[in-house]
Amino acid sequence: MSQQLVETTDRPQVEPFRVTVPATSANLGPGFDCLGIALGLYNRFDCTPAQNFEITGVERTYAGPDNLFWRAFNATREVIIERGLPDPGQLQVKFDAEIPNGRGLGSSAALFVGGATAANHMAGNPLTPQELFEICATLEGHPDNVAPALFGGMTASFREGTDVYAYQLDLDRRFFFTALIPDFTVIPDQSRAVLPERLPIPDAVYSLSRAVVLSHAFGAGDAEVVSAALSDRIHEPYRGRLISDLAEIRARILGQGALGVTISGSGSTLLVVWDAAGEREVPEAKDLPLDGLTATWTAKDLPVHMGGPFVDPLGDL
Repeated sequence: MSQQLVETTDRPQVEPFRVTVPATSANLGPGFDCLGIALGLYNRFDCTPAQNFEITGVERTYAGPDNLFWRAFNATREVIIERGLPDPGQLQVKFDAEIPNGRGLGSSAALFVGGATAANHMAGNPLTPQELFEICATLEGHPDNVAPALFGGMTASFREGTDVYAYQLDLDRRFFFTALIPDFTVIPDQSRAVLPERLPIPDAVYSLSRAVVLSHAFGAGDAEVVSAALSDRIHEPYRGRLISDLAEIRARILGQGALGVTISGSGSTLLVVWDAAGEREVPEAKDLPLDGLTATWTAKDLPVHMGGPFVDPLGDL
């Protein structure tokens, strides 16, 4: 399926380019729907200006106008046109996705951010990162994955009506992260459905206090406090029921010296936090004890991605 180009004579001339967007992990334990981190696993979108919009590199079922990249591209294009700026036009885009779908690593946010970034680039970048953030967070429905995908590093974000706010948080380089990715997915709607409609005040205070302290301890490089503050009572006790092996993996990985093991986003991936400057050496992902479990798990050591999405000329790659 394709969308016809609206002709204009003053459109910026754009050479083929690549947009690279990082994976993200939301929540970080107690920071439910507000904390997030960008990680070095990427979706790449090779873009060529064209007469009609076309997506390749995905199954045909996902190449239509419901594709999240396409939706974000068009939403951003509409904002640009509404401001009286030249229409960025359309493009052909080839997907190269490292971020697994349905695993809690921000695959949908990466598509939204990729599409919005591509449209903005084709128009000469008239929109600020904050404006792209507003577009993408509206499409995503919550800002916790979009914020680190756009701003990089560790972020805290929230929504107030139609407005969204985000801050990049300090993150000491001593902390290191490993994603444990299983061979099963957790449907986001299902992960939301298992959450209670009401939460006891002590549980809310438990997680709220830890989220606030955690955001500072990561920046201060206080590994002891980070370890103590990673636990949660808002979503993990409920979502954990959907993730086979969680209790066993936690016991094994904590036994390896990890500071904590949290559910990445809504799952099914687990995020391990290590202290790379501690007395105990951090084991490599390939050496983690993940055999003999119900599911098959793949461990990936992932650096923190700093900065937003990359846009590079295809001819330079």
